[in-house]
Amino acid sequence: MPMTVALYKKLEEVEPQLRGVLFAILEEIEQQREETVTKVEFNELTEIVRDLAETQKQTERRINELTEVQRQTVSRLDRVETAVGQLTEAIRELVKEHKELVTAHRELVKEHSITRTIVNGLSTTTGFVLEDKAYDFLPALLKRDFGLEVQGELTRNFAKDKTGEQIEVNILGEAIRNGDRFVIIGKCKAQLSKNTDELDGSITVSLDDSITASYEYMLADEAYKFLPALLEQDFGLEVHGELVRKFVKDNKGESVQINIIGEAIRNGSHFIVVGESRLHLSKEIVDEFLHKKLKRLEGVYPSELFPILITHMISQPDVAEFALQQGIKRVYYSYEFA
Repeated sequence: MPMTVALYKKLEEVEPQLRGVLFAILEEIEQQREETVTKVEFNELTEIVRDLAETQKQTERRINELTEVQRQTVSRLDRVETAVGQLTEAIRELVKEHKELVTAHRELVKEHSITRTIVNGLSTTTGFVLEDKAYDFLPALLKRDFGLEVQGELTRNFAKDKTGEQIEVNILGEAIRNGDRFVIIGKCKAQLSKNTDELDGSITVSLDDSITASYEYMLADEAYKFLPALLEQDFGLEVHGELVRKFVKDNKGESVQINIIGEAIRNGSHFIVVGESRLHLSKEIVDEFLHKKLKRLEGVYPSELFPILITHMISQPDVAEFALQQGIKRVYYSYEFA
């Protein structure tokens, strides 16, 4: 350590031999002091190095984490790139399918036009068939219901209206009652609506809907004639009056059209025969009849409902068995009406 002036002066007063010893002691003390300081500093340096090493480890750990994040990001980007590629391909396919759908739609429009022409033609033909039956049966029915005696034949013909223009009349003829003369004018429709003119211009339903409905009505017409005998033969039911097609009020007071309905008696018990005629009978149609027709009539009549179905053929082998399991009394086939 550096000596002060005062200390130096004091040493000058000491004997030379003793002064030498004192100087030696002071040098030793200085050397020891310097060595002691060096160890402290070394310890401090060691601590700093240790901190730096820990910091380095943390830095490396963080770098590794960042490397993993980057790897995952690259992986995600690869997946996104793949997904974008797939989406692009899907869009390309959708565009292709859209073009195909547009083409198919144009074809359907063309086919619909052809089908409409066919349906109109077939509907007209069906109407003519119905008219032909009317020519045979109307004279007797008009006489029975209104006392009208048809003169000559009922025909399909043209007549002049009040403006002098020719119009086609489906059913035209003359009749007499009690000396009074009448002109019979009729129109045939497979299905009657409030606006028959609207019906004429709107026969755009499918071939199945249009023609099947007509044949189902014809099947029902046959059923009206043969069912009384079949019901008596199979169930001992005696039909009172006629089986008819008509609208009745359901258990909510709403109108529902019933294909076949009438009264019957067996051993003093009264029944309401409720039936439906379908060209092709399926389980779905059985369910539809049960829920949309029969269920709506529950509680309407004091008599027990007697449900039956009439068909030309069934869609599956077990349809008739299914119908019986659901409470239908009998499934009649068209070939039984002979």
